[in-house]
Amino acid sequence: MKSVIHYLRKRRPNANYSLEFIFEDVRRRLEGFCKIKSHVAPHESSGVFARLLILWDVFRVRNENIHVTGDINFAVLGTRRQSAVLTMLDCGFMNRSKGFRRWILKYLWLRWPVKWSACTTTISQSAKDEIIDWSGCNPEKVVVIPVAISEGFTSRPREFDRSNPRILHIGTAPNKNLGRHIEAVRGLECTLVVLGVIDENNLRTLQEHNIRFENHVELTLDEVIGQYARADLLCFASTHEGFGMPILEAHATGRPVVTSNISSMPEVAGDAALFVDPLNVEEIRSAILRICDEPELRDQLILKGFDNVKRFNPEEIARQYYEVYRRVWG
Repeated sequence: MKSVIHYLRKRRPNANYSLEFIFEDVRRRLEGFCKIKSHVAPHESSGVFARLLILWDVFRVRNENIHVTGDINFAVLGTRRQSAVLTMLDCGFMNRSKGFRRWILKYLWLRWPVKWSACTTTISQSAKDEIIDWSGCNPEKVVVIPVAISEGFTSRPREFDRSNPRILHIGTAPNKNLGRHIEAVRGLECTLVVLGVIDENNLRTLQEHNIRFENHVELTLDEVIGQYARADLLCFASTHEGFGMPILEAHATGRPVVTSNISSMPEVAGDAALFVDPLNVEEIRSAILRICDEPELRDQLILKGFDNVKRFNPEEIARQYYEVYRRVWG
């Protein structure tokens, strides 16, 4: 039986668990096909010294079949050349950097890791196109394997609360567009439910506009599922996504979705969402109001969401990773 090491980042406090959830599920579904062990990096990816120690840690197990599962792309440089699998979720970090930092990211997080790995996987065609553009690699070297959501996300019927809808917002990184979401709900009778640490500027705006809100951090998977169950709709008008997992989580739960008409989000949502320009506050607001005011539209989006999520079968996704392992390691 083939033996593989999933090399995982050390998670920062208050960060999300998306990578961990994805590959925990893959490991479980591949039991019986190959033996997969998880190995967590000894340090958070922060600063030169910590990253050198991560490289040394990878070097110590370099004779194993290693799959670097994302976020710490540079770690693949500690493996034997053309011997490891790398998962790269997106290239959004390039859009948030400039100058010398951008040069470092281009080479240590993109061009060199992709060139060094035997195969790079990513989670959407949109992300693959970005990787090819930034790294200049052969398109055949990058394999798209989408993401399967946790089985805990199942239909949770809920009567829509028109008098005070709970609008769920997932994540507070810059690309999650919280500032514009706050402006979009200004003056509406609603509760904005934010999962993730809210920075001082957005917190001040929420308070100045007298917006009713809740803030939750460090939630377990069950607690996240509980927030979807209590929500009336998901607002996910992100400015960039490698995939857009919350879209599918909302679909599986039975919640209507507002999301962006750019990046990977149309690819993931199919025809089961209202699409908006994430830079246009009025479009975001209008889409939220349509979901609030049009029961037939809500019902259509929910039914289409249930159909859409079937495209992301977890067993098939695990099988695709296994095929990559067979291709690389025989």
